[in-house]
Amino acid sequence: MRVSARSRLMPAVALACGLFASSAAASEFRDAQFGFSLAPPRFGAPAEGTSLVRLVVTGPPDGGFSPSVNVTVQETRTTREAFVRLSESQFQEAGLKLHSKENRTVSGRPAVLLDYEGSISGPRLRFLALAVILPDRVLLATCTGLASTYPSLEPSFRQSLDSFKLTPSP
Repeated sequence: MRVSARSRLMPAVALACGLFASSAAASEFRDAQFGFSLAPPRFGAPAEGTSLVRLVVTGPPDGGFSPSVNVTVQETRTTREAFVRLSESQFQEAGLKLHSKENRTVSGRPAVLLDYEGSISGPRLRFLALAVILPDRVLLATCTGLASTYPSLEPSFRQSLDSFKLTPSP
C-alpha cells in the first residue's frame, strides 16, 4: 500500500495543532500531591481599581483554621513604594503588626515580601505576602496560618512564595 506525502504529514500537523492549542489555552493548575490538573475557564479581567482572587489552595484544618495560599490580582497602577505605604496604613487601621518588609525582584519586576500578624474578626493569624508590581496591576500571593502554628508553616510558606514567577500571558 502506497502512503501519500499528505497522509504522512497529517499526524505531524495534528500534533503541531494540538501543541499550539494547548499553549494558547488559559491557565492550568497542577496538583502533584493529589494527582490532578485543572484548566479553569478564561474569565475577563477585573475592572480598573478592583481585584479578584485568582487561586486559593488550602491545607487541612488545624485548630479550627485551614492554612492557605491565595493569589489576588489587583487591577491598579502603583509603585512598590506606594504599595508599601498603603499596606502599612491599612495594617495600622486594622490593628495588624508588621513584622518585616523586604524589597525583592521577581522575574525582573519590583516586589515586596510582607510578614504581618493580627486578628481580623477571628483567631490571631500570621500572614506572609509577596506583592509583585506590574505596570497595570499587582499580583499578591498571600500565605495565611494561625499565629500559633505559623513557625511550623513558615518554611513551606517561604518556599511557596520563593517559587512565584511571572509567565508570558496571551
